[in-house]
Amino acid sequence: MSNNNTEEEDKTVFLLPPDLEEGITGPGHLPLLWLLIPLVLVFSVCFTFDWHAPRVGLALLLGGGGGALAIAWRRPAWTRPWAACHLTGSAGLAFLLFAAQVPTLPDWSGLPPRETALTVRWEQVFAGRPSAKTITGIARVLEAPPETPGLVGNDIYCQVRLPVPETVRKRGAAFTVSGVLDMTRRQITDDDASGFLRFLERRRATMALTRGRLGKLIAEPAAFSAWCARQSVRIEAVLQRGLEGRPDEAGLYTAILLGKTARISKETRAAFARTGTLHLFSVSGLHVGVIAAALFWLGRRIRAPGAPWRVGVIAVMFVFVMVTGGSPAALRAWLMVACVLAARFVDRRGGAAAGLVLAASAVLLWEPRLLLDISFQLSYGVVAALVFYGLPLAAWLRERWNPWAFRPASGGWRQRVAERALDWLTGSLGIGAASMLAGAPLVVTHFNLFSAGSLLANLGVVPLAFPVMVIGFAVMAPGLAGLDALVAPLNWLAGWNLLLLGALTKLFSNLPGMAWTLEYRAEWIGQVTTLILLGVWLALPFGAAKRHRGLLFLVPPAVVFLSFALGTR
Repeated sequence: MSNNNTEEEDKTVFLLPPDLEEGITGPGHLPLLWLLIPLVLVFSVCFTFDWHAPRVGLALLLGGGGGALAIAWRRPAWTRPWAACHLTGSAGLAFLLFAAQVPTLPDWSGLPPRETALTVRWEQVFAGRPSAKTITGIARVLEAPPETPGLVGNDIYCQVRLPVPETVRKRGAAFTVSGVLDMTRRQITDDDASGFLRFLERRRATMALTRGRLGKLIAEPAAFSAWCARQSVRIEAVLQRGLEGRPDEAGLYTAILLGKTARISKETRAAFARTGTLHLFSVSGLHVGVIAAALFWLGRRIRAPGAPWRVGVIAVMFVFVMVTGGSPAALRAWLMVACVLAARFVDRRGGAAAGLVLAASAVLLWEPRLLLDISFQLSYGVVAALVFYGLPLAAWLRERWNPWAFRPASGGWRQRVAERALDWLTGSLGIGAASMLAGAPLVVTHFNLFSAGSLLANLGVVPLAFPVMVIGFAVMAPGLAGLDALVAPLNWLAGWNLLLLGALTKLFSNLPGMAWTLEYRAEWIGQVTTLILLGVWLALPFGAAKRHRGLLFLVPPAVVFLSFALGTR
């Protein structure tokens, strides 16, 4: 099949503006892959064994980097030795970054609970319910008393009693707090919170400060962060107008648009988790794509100049991402789209793969500890599966399911509608299969849950969420301007769609076999399975036009289900 045909099939999957379609559907160049692979592998080993080896890193960096430069200067044709030296140097850089940015995690098992005072800075603030009496999150210790050695620079689970000033509730705020310091596993003993405890320990927050009392504010969040937080509160109020008497729909509305899940009941959240549609509550590529599509549509209607409008689109998307909290998934989506759009300025084709590699490399260079974040792992893993596996699978399915192959192109409106429906179905199946396979080992590792029916549930639920996003984004600007007469009716319309969405999700969640409870015998099995999947997606030619290409698409499912058959209990 020609490249033109492939691009046309991929466009039916994304339905985005030409500027984005042209870049997202292309492979792009991946020079940073030589840096990303060593970063992921070295950081994974270092986090697993808490291994700080700056001398090893320096030796590898000098040896590998020097060898790569020498080969490039004297023997440019020696590509394989150059690649080996480049990977060695990148691995050395990863060892040095880990040693410089991640402190050693001491063994605090012999440290008894004690009253203490710390200076901390919020790294992540957890969403709390309106009736909550505390504010909780992950905080980085800036100062600690001498009797708690090794605490400075590490993250802890922090709980602060309310009331506290609004400035202390934001990420980036630094303050003093006094409370009870103890091992996290001794502080959180509730069986219902076992998954949350595993999440904290994977984030290296093995100590907890509970019953905290606020001292003094050391540093307020940055001005831009504080402004984003205020806008988030204002937008949340806009989304509630017209839905005052419908708390369930209002909670879903806020969760889908802003990623705030505090207003959602446990039953509703469990239904979305069982059906594998919990990703709707994470601001990510779908949200950024809707905004980009809307802005490009507006730009074409007003005939805005191309280059300035692209810069404006990048800026608006960045502001929205930061207003919604700047999660790893949202930043990844913004960086990918920004890479695609920015490539147009230098007449290069910035593909989705190039944007993905650039985003992951930049994030890990800035903060290696984000590799431990489940949001980072799911976000980048799923998009990698989509780019390297999902889109080729969708194109292959479209090739196989072409009942009009021997008919003229102008077959009437019925044929065009049917072809569009088939394009959507094959695209959804390809993307859904890639998302399910990429997320399965990670979700089982972190939550002991496998959503076997997520492919079916997503086909029914995600299309209902799309108009909700369109309406939600459409009401934000007039809502912030005080035009309640326009906002309330649109929110009321979205509310009925949300009612149907919630009911359909609960219906799917109650189907037999929709979700299975699985647990890996050891946590490393799920992590190794994910790394094997990434290697399979990068190594196998899923997009190649080979006769028996269909057999290749069975390899990733075989890897996942083999890990379930041999590695779970």
